[in-house]
Amino acid sequence: QPSLRFFSLPSSSNLSISNHPLIVFQLYNIEFHHLTNYQQYNMYPQSPLRDDSSPSTFVDLSVSCKNLKDMDLFSKSDPQVVLFMKVPAVQGQRTQSRYMEWREIGRTEIIWNNLNPKFAQSFRVTYRFEELQELKFVVVDIDKKNSKNLADQDFIGVAMVNLSEIVGSPGQVTTRQLVLDSTKTTSHKQKP
Repeated sequence: QPSLRFFSLPSSSNLSISNHPLIVFQLYNIEFHHLTNYQQYNMYPQSPLRDDSSPSTFVDLSVSCKNLKDMDLFSKSDPQVVLFMKVPAVQGQRTQSRYMEWREIGRTEIIWNNLNPKFAQSFRVTYRFEELQELKFVVVDIDKKNSKNLADQDFIGVAMVNLSEIVGSPGQVTTRQLVLDSTKTTSHKQKP
């Protein structure tokens, strides 16, 4: 079974989950800022806006994977990780707090022919104290490199975690098994 790992500092510890596919997240930087909504949007347009201009904390997460499933016939998988965050749905100019949707935050680069990739591209996420921030990490094998549509790629696995679990765990390291359910990659609205 694939797994997902979240951590904050480079770790030399060995994972005890043998032969299970893993995705590893490293929280390697935390920054504190006092930004207005306008400033935050201009710096990080993919991040959901706050309802106030209270101090913001930004965390940087890097990702690596281990023991990924080989999806290709004549070579190894070409993995990429896509990060989604659950946010209130927006209809027109108004935020619908009753409904939540998964919004894409970013993607790693593609690493070709590698079942144990260490991605250079990191994710910067706004961390909000005392708020539930659900993250979904989708791992795909890139078959059509010119397509941004995840449906055009081979699904390897998905893992979900709350950002506070990563920040608050010992050493800021958390491990999850990847789920092999491709229906979890679809964007959809749901009541919280």
